[in-house]
Amino acid sequence: MKSSRQLSKVVNIFLHIIALVFTYFLLQGGSLIIKNLPSRHTNIQLEDYLDKAQLSQLEQQQDDNSLKQETLGFQRQSVQTELSGLKEVLGIQQQNYKEMLASRYVTEDSQSNQQVEAIRKKIEQGRVAISTATQSENQLEKQLLLLRQDSEKLRKEIRELKSDARQLMREDERSNTLKAFLIRLAFVLPLLALAVFLFKRYRNSSYWPFVYGWGYFSLYAFFIELVPYFPNYGGYVRSIVGIVACFLVGRFLINKLQDYLEKKREMEQRDEESRRSSLQNNERNLENSFEKIHKGICPSCDRKFASPDNKYCVYCGLCIKRECGSCKTLQISFNQYCLQCGEKHLDEEHEHECEGHAAPS
Repeated sequence: MKSSRQLSKVVNIFLHIIALVFTYFLLQGGSLIIKNLPSRHTNIQLEDYLDKAQLSQLEQQQDDNSLKQETLGFQRQSVQTELSGLKEVLGIQQQNYKEMLASRYVTEDSQSNQQVEAIRKKIEQGRVAISTATQSENQLEKQLLLLRQDSEKLRKEIRELKSDARQLMREDERSNTLKAFLIRLAFVLPLLALAVFLFKRYRNSSYWPFVYGWGYFSLYAFFIELVPYFPNYGGYVRSIVGIVACFLVGRFLINKLQDYLEKKREMEQRDEESRRSSLQNNERNLENSFEKIHKGICPSCDRKFASPDNKYCVYCGLCIKRECGSCKTLQISFNQYCLQCGEKHLDEEHEHECEGHAAPS
């Protein structure tokens, strides 16, 4: 309870500290409990869902295929080198053949004719060798193409095998995550429900620090501690709870405001003596009245004064300031003792001084 007494203020501060400390220890215990609840598996690996025998067979076929491609690649490179040499030799022979033919037409030497014939035969042999090497190269190219096609099929089968395993792993992860989330949600939601109940019933009781501490703990446990365990759609749960909580808090505040306005309307219908009595005979109301008057607000209708020197509220007619019956000092009408002479203002004459001058209510 709020009070202007120094001891009450100090105790109120300590009660807030107790509420925070209480919240801290609740959070520590709650964190330990949540961590010890069954959790989702974080060590799930793709290999656990693969058909290892089939994968090993496919990988072995892939390795054999790669080895064959490598061997054929070397053979093709050798054939290409040989073919390049044959073409170079053939080019030289053809050039020599042309030169021999030109010399023969000039000299008509029989020996030259024999040399021309020999070169012609070598050219024919070179062409045959080039044709054979080209056929070998083409054959090797065809074999390499088939091996590449087989390799691509094997890679596709491996990808499909891993894709199926990955799908099974994701389904298992979703199932484990949902299970862990529901277990924690079943633990946290009752905390929220209990916090709402305690706040509604006991927030103004003497044990309010523990009510507020429990409320802080339950809110933190749901909106912060539970976040790592939310599945993909867990955010919807948190949003729904947040919307419901905002609605309930908003509704509570709207009802409080309406009750407050209705209470003020009812108070304004009462006479000045009845309103003064309700404000002066309760310590909390009395302290609030002093605070409001110092802020320039009428404690009865909560409206601003037209002027700080007003003796009466121009809206509800409440007597705000009066003169001391002894020293005539103008002061707040709720003072129990005169601030100038110390005269007690509880006698009947002073108690009813405002009534004769009060504005009609």
